[in-house]
Amino acid sequence: MGRPMPTLVIMVKYPAFARVKTRLGRDIGPVAATRWYRSHLRALLRALPVNWRIELHLTPTNRLRDMHRLLCRWGVGHIPVTLQPRGDLGAKMRHGLGRPYKGALLLIGSDILDVTPRLLMEIAGRARGGAMQIGPAPDGGYWLLGRTRRRQFPRRFLRDIAWSAPTTRADSCASWNWVDWQVAPIRNDVDGAVDLP
Repeated sequence: MGRPMPTLVIMVKYPAFARVKTRLGRDIGPVAATRWYRSHLRALLRALPVNWRIELHLTPTNRLRDMHRLLCRWGVGHIPVTLQPRGDLGAKMRHGLGRPYKGALLLIGSDILDVTPRLLMEIAGRARGGAMQIGPAPDGGYWLLGRTRRRQFPRRFLRDIAWSAPTTRADSCASWNWVDWQVAPIRNDVDGAVDLP
């Protein structure tokens, strides 16, 4: 038997006009920012192999039906959608990383550039060695977390983190400092026009 395909959790926001990528919208306008996010998310989802286990973790919670309709229109209606819990980003990521899975579990954002199935498979392969995976972003944050071992998170994991700060990645790793962290390739997320390809 081959190795199980990775489980991929993608944190998404429903791409409503002027409600998504607001910082980018200040640079290029809300219509263009919403179009970019929709196009980017659609391309990412359509590129993923159909035999992967994929979950979209959605916010806001009142757009679940709308998200299902949008996925069907994009031809990826088979991808399940679950709602993000209340709380800060750390609570949402702990929820995503606590999902049932076999093999490796990877959690990523939905606005990351140059993410390919091949890259994700390589990271999942490294995660099978037992180390936690983290994909750095140039701004001090990160675009990916990955794990294989079902060890319980420490209580302080991803709590009291200064998000969107130069120390975000270091503080996140320090919140589970007795686990081995392995660094994945750097990727950039899109916050403003300067980040666009």
